[in-house]
Amino acid sequence: MKNLLKLVFCALLLLGAFLAFKQYESSQSSRKRELIETKDLKPLECDLNQKACEYDFKGRLVRVEFENKPLRILEENVLSLENLGAYENLNARIYALNMYMGEVVPEFRTLGKGNYSANVVLSACPLELMRYRAEFFNGDEPLGFYFDFDVRK
Repeated sequence: MKNLLKLVFCALLLLGAFLAFKQYESSQSSRKRELIETKDLKPLECDLNQKACEYDFKGRLVRVEFENKPLRILEENVLSLENLGAYENLNARIYALNMYMGEVVPEFRTLGKGNYSANVVLSACPLELMRYRAEFFNGDEPLGFYFDFDVRK
């Protein structure tokens, strides 16, 4: 009887570990993004390597600019947003669209009147052209605002 209880306990423990692993695996695969082949990238309407860009968001124009141009990998740069709106916990996830490289999560400073800035260091990559997306959140809630930008080697 004692051995049977040990066997049942071990079986339950293994089942629990298996279910926990499956749940973890499922959460990771749902976070994976569809990659775009570099050759299939379409030209951007506005190039943040050249100038500030404006994007329509909720009926207002949001101005986006990187301080240093052209954009370079592994170099600190200041990302500024103007007229985005007031958010208590603004954050962003910056990730590549044509290669898995993880996420850059800048910390934004509130400058008042819906304006923000953050220091950003973009990850390195061997590709000649990297297309990044900056997607914005208030806490964990997506704002529905994002923009894409390119970095050349």
